Amino acid sequence: MSTTTEGDCYESLSRTMVLLREIKGISMREHARQLGMSPATLSRVEAGKGCDLKTLCAIHNATGVKLHTLLGEKP
Repeated sequence: MSTTTEGDCYESLSRTMVLLREIKGISMREHARQLGMSPATLSRVEAGKGCDLKTLCAIHNATGVKLHTLLGEKP
C-alpha cells in the first residue's frame, strides 16, 4: 500500500490546473479570473507550491473537478 504525501497532492493539483488552462487555451490571468482568485495565487498552485483549503474549494467549485481528482487520488 502506497502513501500519498502532501507534495504528491500539490504536484497533482499543479498538473491538473495547468492542463485545464491549456485545454481552455486561456492565459493564467484569465483562468485566475474565472476561478475567482488572484493570478499570484494561481501561479503558486501551478508551480506546485500548494494552497489552502479555501482555495482548493474555490477551484473545485469553479471547475467541477472532484477534490480527489485534483489531488491525484482515486475515489
